[in-house]
Amino acid sequence: MNSVSYGKKLGVLGVVGLGLLFSTVCTSQAGVRGIAPPAVYAANTWQGRSEVVLRVMNRLDSHVDYFTVPVGQTETFRSLTIQASACLQRPPTLPADSAAQLHIEETQVKETPPFDGWMLVSSPSLGVYASALYDVQIVGCQGHNVAPDPGPLPQPQVPVISTASSPHVDADNVHDAPVASQNSGNGPMSLLPEQPSQPPAPNKEMPPPSAPDTSGAIPLVPPS
Repeated sequence: MNSVSYGKKLGVLGVVGLGLLFSTVCTSQAGVRGIAPPAVYAANTWQGRSEVVLRVMNRLDSHVDYFTVPVGQTETFRSLTIQASACLQRPPTLPADSAAQLHIEETQVKETPPFDGWMLVSSPSLGVYASALYDVQIVGCQGHNVAPDPGPLPQPQVPVISTASSPHVDADNVHDAPVASQNSGNGPMSLLPEQPSQPPAPNKEMPPPSAPDTSGAIPLVPPS
């Protein structure tokens, strides 16, 4: 009984081994499939929404109220008249942020200049309503999607890595051409640049010296 079980196990292992070998051969012939990069929107992409969520704080008693303004409409909050022209937010693949284009006017305190511009959640100091009574800030956007609509994310392409082997170069067996040495001896090598070879000087035959005249008396005074 044990021999039969052992034989079955060997048969199963053999089938699994053949399957792995077949898959390896197919992969080596067709190439290796890499990992697709994540699909993300461009950094300047925004998604339009239909409502703006605002937070208004009364500077006298620090009371905070939240209310919404539909895009394209005007709402009144106490002495404030707020008109929302657009509300944008980042798509899911980008860092969270929201921006709203607002027009705010004070109906009681006429000295307060109106606000007409953009307010951002991530940078509230870029758009500030200069009111001595109310502090208005954007909380975010909500509602259904409106223009601009970035659309669905494009499907990334899975790269196929070729398995063709490149020629192997053994750095240890690369023989460079020998460098000619200026010094063939065992002494130190000269660091001076090699001088250009010059043709040998012509061999000028000198006349042989004339023999001294010994016919007369030899003077003892050296010649001047």
